[in-house]
Amino acid sequence: MKKKVLISVITLLLIVGGVFVVRGFTQTGVTALDDSFTREFLDEEVEVGEGFYLFEARNGQYTMWFPENYYIANDRFAYESSNVFEVFNVGSGKEISEAFNRTLQVDYRGRDDQNLEDVQEEFIRLLASSSYQDEFKEYNLEEQIIQYGYSHITAGGHNIEVKNPNELAPNTFFGIASKKDGSEFVMIQYDILCDEKQPCDVNANEEIEFFESLIEHVNFK
Repeated sequence: MKKKVLISVITLLLIVGGVFVVRGFTQTGVTALDDSFTREFLDEEVEVGEGFYLFEARNGQYTMWFPENYYIANDRFAYESSNVFEVFNVGSGKEISEAFNRTLQVDYRGRDDQNLEDVQEEFIRLLASSSYQDEFKEYNLEEQIIQYGYSHITAGGHNIEVKNPNELAPNTFFGIASKKDGSEFVMIQYDILCDEKQPCDVNANEEIEFFESLIEHVNFK
């Protein structure tokens, strides 16, 4: 009887110890990899820019760069995908900064009856809500068009004011990467929310470069 009990205890210790060993190996310290849902979308074998992984859409329609210190919310209200659209929200891990709350929203559209006019309508809506004096940048590439901009937005009560990002560090970024014919596009919106109790020292150059790395590396299949 004592022998059976001893064997059971040893077996239990081995199982528990194995769990901790596995956890130790699977935890990388990188938010995107340590979140099991987010990791499903990433191709770790493909080298991209430093601090990013290659993201492959679940519907197989596009790829983009995904930042390592972010994760995709695994929630039916935060992630939805089909052949003609994919929408998901991305949150930042604690590695970024406790003073900032950074959020990303990615929205893919690819309807059969979609054209360039539909893309421009979406971009005009972005300009109306997020741009400073309709300022934006545009790159007309061989296979796609990239349009994006940024501004500094302050909100007090019901009053929203869009300010010059050259005078105040930008905290709102928006952009669309689309095929030349408009049949597919990806819209990305990036916002930085500051904790009122802590200083909000946003590095403008770093944030602009970060957003450009996202919007400029969308590729359609």
